[in-house]
Amino acid sequence: MVRTYDGKIGIFKNEEKSPFEIIDVDVSSLPQTDQLLLATGIEADSTAELQRIREDYES
Repeated sequence: MVRTYDGKIGIFKNEEKSPFEIIDVDVSSLPQTDQLLLATGIEADSTAELQRIREDYES
Protein backbone atom coordinates (compact mmCIF):
# COMPACT_ATOMS: atom_id res chain seq x y z
CA MET A 1 0.00 0.00 0.00
CA VAL A 2 1.29 3.43 -0.95
CA ARG A 3 -0.34 6.41 0.74
CA THR A 4 0.23 9.81 2.27
CA TYR A 5 2.23 9.80 5.51
CA ASP A 6 3.22 13.04 7.27
CA GLY A 7 2.91 14.97 4.02
CA LYS A 8 5.24 12.57 2.20
CA ILE A 9 4.63 9.26 0.42
CA GLY A 10 4.74 6.21 2.66
CA ILE A 11 5.05 2.60 1.56
CA PHE A 12 3.31 0.23 3.95
CA LYS A 13 3.32 -3.54 4.39
CA ASN A 14 -0.07 -5.12 5.07
CA GLU A 15 -2.04 -3.07 7.60
CA GLU A 16 0.93 -1.61 9.50
CA LYS A 17 0.52 1.89 10.86
CA SER A 18 4.09 3.00 10.12
CA PRO A 19 5.66 2.82 6.66
CA PHE A 20 8.72 0.70 6.01
CA GLU A 21 9.86 3.30 3.47
CA ILE A 22 9.17 7.00 2.93
CA ILE A 23 9.60 8.66 -0.45
CA ASP A 24 10.84 12.21 0.11
CA VAL A 25 8.27 13.92 -2.10
CA ASP A 26 5.87 16.53 -0.74
CA VAL A 27 2.40 15.25 -1.57
CA SER A 28 1.15 18.85 -1.74
CA SER A 29 3.45 19.44 -4.75
CA LEU A 30 1.75 16.66 -6.74
CA PRO A 31 -1.26 17.07 -9.05
CA GLN A 32 -4.65 16.95 -7.30
CA THR A 33 -5.43 13.56 -8.87
CA ASP A 34 -2.31 12.01 -7.33
CA GLN A 35 -3.04 13.63 -3.97
CA LEU A 36 -6.49 12.05 -3.93
CA LEU A 37 -5.12 8.63 -4.93
CA LEU A 38 -2.52 8.78 -2.17
CA ALA A 39 -5.09 9.95 0.38
CA THR A 40 -7.12 6.78 -0.16
CA GLY A 41 -4.09 4.57 -0.83
CA ILE A 42 -2.74 2.77 -3.88
CA GLU A 43 -2.61 -1.03 -3.69
CA ALA A 44 0.47 -2.71 -5.15
CA ASP A 45 -0.24 -6.34 -5.99
CA SER A 46 3.38 -7.25 -6.66
CA THR A 47 6.93 -6.09 -6.03
CA ALA A 48 7.16 -5.03 -9.68
CA GLU A 49 4.05 -2.88 -9.38
CA LEU A 50 5.36 -1.32 -6.17
CA GLN A 51 8.64 -0.52 -7.95
CA ARG A 52 6.74 1.11 -10.83
CA ILE A 53 4.71 3.26 -8.42
CA ARG A 54 7.87 4.24 -6.54
CA GLU A 55 9.63 5.22 -9.79
CA ASP A 56 6.62 7.26 -10.93
CA TYR A 57 6.79 9.45 -7.83
CA GLU A 58 10.57 9.66 -7.56
CA SER A 59 11.02 11.02 -11.09
